[in-house]
Amino acid sequence: MNPNMMTQSVLLMLQRSQEIALKAHHQQLTHYHLLKGILDSKSEYVIDKCLEGINAKKLSDLCDEKLSKIPEIFGEQQSLTLSNELSQLFMKMEDRATKNGDKFISLDNMIWCLFSNEPIKSLFIESG
Repeated sequence: MNPNMMTQSVLLMLQRSQEIALKAHHQQLTHYHLLKGILDSKSEYVIDKCLEGINAKKLSDLCDEKLSKIPEIFGEQQSLTLSNELSQLFMKMEDRATKNGDKFISLDNMIWCLFSNEPIKSLFIESG
């Protein structure tokens, strides 16, 4: 994951997802945290363009259910690492950006890659 390849909007979504993971005392940042960060942002772009025809409340509830199954870790030195799945997802975002001739991972790119990711895609189908 190369943060220098990310637009400000992508970095903001990533920061939101990190905050969600830390508040929940999770040790790893997952694609579910990223989805929750995007949903909680209430971005007009996400709502109008990406969630058209989707029950956003149900999708958020399904995401919360997945997040609730992640074990909590307590301690003085809580650190957060990327899950293997999220790391692979960011590599996919970088590859897609490069193939499209983009120098940066855009919000469009991030959302497209996330929503085409199988565990997240299943949540969309279930909430749609």
